[in-house]
Amino acid sequence: QGSGGVEQVLSRHLAAMQRDVLGAVDGRLAGLASDLASAMKEQERRQREAEERSAHETRRLEERLSEVQAASADSVMRLEEALKTTAATTKLEELEARLTTKLKLLEKGQSELKSEMDLVIRRKIEDGQGA
Repeated sequence: QGSGGVEQVLSRHLAAMQRDVLGAVDGRLAGLASDLASAMKEQERRQREAEERSAHETRRLEERLSEVQAASADSVMRLEEALKTTAATTKLEELEARLTTKLKLLEKGQSELKSEMDLVIRRKIEDGQGA
């Protein structure tokens, strides 16, 4: 009978220990779930900010590209007019060479802006995937 009492005490003690351990595990899991939810909200916020920055930069580059294209078209038009009104063959050849040089410079500028836009778009994609 004495051993039966010890078994009861041990059984109660074991049950209390199990409750304590399960309570601690439940508390830790709740804390981890809360930490995970906070981290996910922070990640979403950062991703939104990165997307907003990228969209703003893309709009800025698109506006700049439009300005360069407009300037390019205007320059080409003015140079073409100068070519039409020039009577001397030597003057015509000189203006044609200048037009070609300016066009090459404008094409280079457009190419550089396009590369910069591509880089911003890649960063936007990487930010979206890395966040």
